[in-house]
Amino acid sequence: KPAFVEIGPDWTVEGEKLDCGFSSASMRDPQGRRVLIKTQDHPLCAANE
Repeated sequence: KPAFVEIGPDWTVEGEKLDCGFSSASMRDPQGRRVLIKTQDHPLCAANE
């Protein structure tokens, strides 16, 4: 599977949901799957989460 996807207008921002255990922002793809969004300077930092 590719590591990167193109985010289009049919994606929705979920934001943080600390009560559900999500400490980072996330989005929902067109199929309704939750995708973690990481903005880290170092790729390994994002991969660790």
